[in-house]
Amino acid sequence: MNSRRCGNSYNDHEAARYERELGDELFYSMFIPFWFWNIGGAVGRRVILVWAVVMCIGQAVKDIVRWSRPEYPAVKLQNKWVLEYGMPSTHAMVGVSIPFSVLLFTLHRYQYNVATGLVLAVLWCTLICVSRVYLGMHSVLDIVAGLALSILIMVPLVPLVDQFDNYFLTSPTGPLLCLVLSILTIIYYPSSDKWTPTRGDTTMIVSVCVGVQSGSWLNYQTGVMSSAELSPPYAIMWPSFVMIGCIVIRTVLGFLIVFATKKLQKNSFIMSYVPFSG
Repeated sequence: MNSRRCGNSYNDHEAARYERELGDELFYSMFIPFWFWNIGGAVGRRVILVWAVVMCIGQAVKDIVRWSRPEYPAVKLQNKWVLEYGMPSTHAMVGVSIPFSVLLFTLHRYQYNVATGLVLAVLWCTLICVSRVYLGMHSVLDIVAGLALSILIMVPLVPLVDQFDNYFLTSPTGPLLCLVLSILTIIYYPSSDKWTPTRGDTTMIVSVCVGVQSGSWLNYQTGVMSSAELSPPYAIMWPSFVMIGCIVIRTVLGFLIVFATKKLQKNSFIMSYVPFSG
């Protein structure tokens, strides 16, 4: 009986771990490139912009409010973010910002079953939120605060994103403004009473946003990417076998380059901090 309980507990823990991966760095490293390579950049740029704004505000609020994560009897089953404060849950904010912004930005752009998209978005958000409570990383209040804050931010932000995206894509000063805003965000990030990884995570988030916007601007200015000739909504074409083959090859090669670049950059930064011994 005890072994069965342990097995169930292990399986539950593994299930929760996979659920919370929907809001982790590994997921970002796979989801964002795959979307741009195989689905479309127009929605991807807007989703990244919403995600970056929501996360930067959520991370800053954590270090301003400074509410600790749940204490005993809650058992924290994840050590990666133990040093961070818990209020609000930025995983819950990701659970709202990414799936629901995808839903909102594809709603009038593509022809698909909206009810199915809504169910998937709600399921995505629910899995992340439940896993954070199960892993002992957040209280229910942390989750509710994260959900409420992300909705509060997205209500005025989403209608403005189209204008922001058009400016960052077409204006000669778009990349410069994006870079300046990101630097100011990092410089004026609120200080905390102890070291937490939130500032570093925020830097990573804004760097992803700047990279996406700058790369898209460069593609647009050089003619690699151009405006669509037809007006939305667009019919979704199911891929042929040839298209599936191209998707697989493009994705495999792309991920190999992404992870090789990450490994190379990580090792180079580590080596730069190794003290020289004569």
